[in-house]
Amino acid sequence: MRQTEQFSLKWADVNLERGLITLPVTKAGDVQYVPLNDEAKQILEGLTVGNRSVWVFPGENPDTYLDPRNFYDRVWIYMQRWRVWQPSGRGETYAGTNPPS
Repeated sequence: MRQTEQFSLKWADVNLERGLITLPVTKAGDVQYVPLNDEAKQILEGLTVGNRSVWVFPGENPDTYLDPRNFYDRVWIYMQRWRVWQPSGRGETYAGTNPPS
């Protein structure tokens, strides 16, 4: 998925039961279906808690999606607030990066 497709993703296009994301309009102009692995489904399920926005990654204004330029700071804060992922102090990493100290 392209970065813009990820950040502009709406919950209506996410089917956790079937494990699919539907991209209704892609750069190529076609509908595309993206399969989700178990880890991705678990992360997305965690993001549903407390999220009342139509966007999977809402911006500060719930009518807009998160600006990709602010991704790391905003998503890290969001994940901590909704307890999607909490570091245990054993040196785990998330998405291949060490969490900020």
